[in-house]
Amino acid sequence: MDLYGIPASITLAQGVLESGSGHGTLSVKANNHFGIKCHDWTGAKVYHDDDKKQECFRKYKDAKYSFRDHSLFLTQRKRYANLFKLKKEDYKGWAKGLKAAGYATDKKYPNKLISLIERYELYEFDREVLGESYTKYEAPIVVNNEDKDIIKSNSSTYIVAKGDTMYSIARKYNITVDELKAINGLSHTTLSLGQELQVKKGLVDIKESVNEEITASHIVIKGDTLYSISKKYNMTVKELQNINGLSDLVLSIGQELQVKPTSKN
Repeated sequence: MDLYGIPASITLAQGVLESGSGHGTLSVKANNHFGIKCHDWTGAKVYHDDDKKQECFRKYKDAKYSFRDHSLFLTQRKRYANLFKLKKEDYKGWAKGLKAAGYATDKKYPNKLISLIERYELYEFDREVLGESYTKYEAPIVVNNEDKDIIKSNSSTYIVAKGDTMYSIARKYNITVDELKAINGLSHTTLSLGQELQVKKGLVDIKESVNEEITASHIVIKGDTLYSISKKYNMTVKELQNINGLSDLVLSIGQELQVKPTSKN
């Protein structure tokens, strides 16, 4: 952010979204978190089916070089110049501006970035960089007629993030899984990263929502197993697997698991 002038929140949200939280094929095999293709690249390469079969993508020794190239991509192209006139706190303006400049064709791309930034409070990294000059940016996003469907009330829509399940989302908005499926016309419980769901149950009390998240998730640490975690929260291993959409017993340090909320008494 200091070097290139791009909000840290934006870079991180794009990385999370485009790499599947680092679990995407290109991220794992090539440390390529933004799907940057070869073009004039003279370094190591990998081939992967994209718009065409077996397209050439850059392979990096370290993920940090992928982030560097992504920053250079934005700073060296004139079509993104207007973004750098925005306040660094204005992550909403940056998200909208990226789509307007042609970075993505998905109409919901800005909303997906904004949702990730606010869900994981990535704006705190902007605050850390800017220090005392940081001021929370509250300006509304200006949208044209064709993009009015992008920005919707947080009380009626939800963007699926890594680790979400139908159960965890339904619980967050105090509705049942069946209600959530019915609202969205779904016949299954399969979700995809960035998917937009309708959650029409009125406004959710922010304080209650935050408290619930604190008591309804578990971060995996060294030595944890599904059995030990399930015992801690008075659950069965099967329940823990179902809530988190897990098909095996493998866990990774730092992984976030949804668990039954503990008593608030």
